Amino acid sequence: MDMAAEKTPPLLDRICREVLEPAGMAWAHRREAPPAIEGPAPLPWITATWAQSLDARLAGPGGKTIAISGGESFAMTHYIRHIHDAILVGVGTVRNDNPRLNARINSLLEALKEPALGEPVRNPRPVILDASFAIPLDCHLLTHRETVRPWVVVDPAAATAAPDKVRAIEALGGRVLAVANARTDVRGIFARLYAEGLRSVMVEGGVVVLSHVLEIATAVIVTVAPRFIGGDAPRLVVSGNTAWGSDGPLASARWTTLGSDTVLVASRPPQ
Repeated sequence: MDMAAEKTPPLLDRICREVLEPAGMAWAHRREAPPAIEGPAPLPWITATWAQSLDARLAGPGGKTIAISGGESFAMTHYIRHIHDAILVGVGTVRNDNPRLNARINSLLEALKEPALGEPVRNPRPVILDASFAIPLDCHLLTHRETVRPWVVVDPAAATAAPDKVRAIEALGGRVLAVANARTDVRGIFARLYAEGLRSVMVEGGVVVLSHVLEIATAVIVTVAPRFIGGDAPRLVVSGNTAWGSDGPLASARWTTLGSDTVLVASRPPQ
């Protein structure tokens, strides 16, 4: 490896070898910029990641936030945040969970009795998919002193109809990005993010956002926890024609374990 092992906490060194590199993300371990995803308009590197139960639930009953993964894989998630330029979620996640979307990697490493990261922790830029412009102005992302202010992707008509809200978000340090067909044109959204300077985007959810982003994601990292949730907890549903294929196992799939969790890693050639 290009980075000396002694400079990386043992858990993170293993995550780099067994998760990031099989996902095609050796660029992160080498501290290099990810490759541009070429096409009619270039796209950033897109990593779709989520944690689920054995019965494929991504949250608790009624969509309530619950801890699904264990400490080691939770630390992995926050390390993945640290190495990406941005973290993208839907506005439903903001309204239901009121997250901060920062990288708390060192506190998680400390809880696991691991040494701290040997470099400054970088918090990713939150990007909120919010076509109808429903983000609450009092959410943590716009008000908490420890959060990076978000970029809010909205439909142009929604932004035009709420100029006072646009100004309020800008006054709080955020940005509003009006993108045509923001409800359906996922590729157009990510092309705009690339044009705005983002070269890697981690997508955490919720289930609707993930189901759309899988069409163009470059890598997938899924944590499967050894538990059942049941009830009306949300599941990820993907279309039969997803770009990852539906006619057999993923050829690039690799499995590893972190604590009590199992982690699936897969990548595919940029589309």
